[in-house]
Amino acid sequence: MVGLLQLIEAERSGETVDRVLMAHLLRCFTSLGIYGTIFQGPFLQQTTEFYAAEGLQYMATTEVAQYLLHCEVFRNPLYKINLLPISFVGGL
Repeated sequence: MVGLLQLIEAERSGETVDRVLMAHLLRCFTSLGIYGTIFQGPFLQQTTEFYAAEGLQYMATTEVAQYLLHCEVFRNPLYKINLLPISFVGGL
């Protein structure tokens, strides 16, 4: 589980990661019934912390209009599909 969380963090930081491996790991977690009980909590916590820190950093370094444009990207439904772990599970 820690390895998958590290892959997700690396991807969010702009590194290239093996998305097929991520998809397979998520599929395994789902098949084993541990996605919701073991993985989801730490994943959501990490996600919350990452985007809170990114938002604060971005607000501190950009103008309001640019920040709002940046936020709009995350509201785009096509972008959200790529962020959700379910898209990995159902995507392959």
